[in-house]
Amino acid sequence: MSLMEAMSCGAPCVSTANQEVPSIMSNDDICSNNLEHLANQIVKICNEKEYAADVGKYCRQRIIKNYNISDFKNSWNAIFDLAYSKRIEGIL
Repeated sequence: MSLMEAMSCGAPCVSTANQEVPSIMSNDDICSNNLEHLANQIVKICNEKEYAADVGKYCRQRIIKNYNISDFKNSWNAIFDLAYSKRIEGIL
């Protein structure tokens, strides 16, 4: 969750490719299990402001596109509506 929060703020993020991170980041340059590659990416982000800005922009856009708060809210509302209707019907 903290990775997604940082990405949504436009922070240039780098991570190992574990669990769900590859589906969140979806970019082999900044998400990898190759530690030397990741170390090089961190150095590049620290040394090249334009590259850091591009990575940050990519991260933010990735979250905005794939993790929209309205979609999240609508999904949760649909789940609660369904649960409520089942309770009214005596199923729950």
